[in-house]
Amino acid sequence: MFLAGIPRRVGFSGHSRRWLLNQRPRQTKARGIVHQSYRYLELATTIGAKVRPEFPPAKPVDRQRADLRFALCPGAEYGPAKRWLPERFTEVAREIAARLPVRWIL
Repeated sequence: MFLAGIPRRVGFSGHSRRWLLNQRPRQTKARGIVHQSYRYLELATTIGAKVRPEFPPAKPVDRQRADLRFALCPGAEYGPAKRWLPERFTEVAREIAARLPVRWIL
């Protein structure tokens, strides 16, 4: 990153990458578990973006149910805590298929 001449390196300090960064989000008091989307909004705010941390409800309306598509992403990139066993993904997929008429995206 230094050799590439990247002047602004923004991110979180964990996982031994603190020395790579020259700008980090302000430290906030521990809030317990925070959804990853809010963490990304923290990064956006750090670089000056105006954000509205409001998300639409995840419940589809009737016209959306007719063409409901679903994808599972069994990988994990942001820490080992998100790595599930393959059997858990199978359980989730079966439960979703039993409750909703979904078309799967592979």
